[in-house]
Amino acid sequence: DRMSGDKIRIISTKQCKRARALLKWNPTDLASRTHIPVRHLEKFERNQVRLTKPENDEVVKVFERHGIEFLSDGDAIFHGKHES
Repeated sequence: DRMSGDKIRIISTKQCKRARALLKWNPTDLASRTHIPVRHLEKFERNQVRLTKPENDEVVKVFERHGIEFLSDGDAIFHGKHES
């Protein structure tokens, strides 16, 4: 778990799409886990809207809980196993 005071990063559209691909999730999978409307997430991934800070933090937390690590170079990698 994160140490308190550790800043949650701002996720880019590229990282969001990459993290979803690594987890084999579609936008609906992410929406159901974050409780953010799927249309809003799809618009975010197309650079049409921005996520609010609470939305961003929720997306990052959900991905990290499922084994995604966001790298400082803007990429994302997967540690762990896929859900069955």
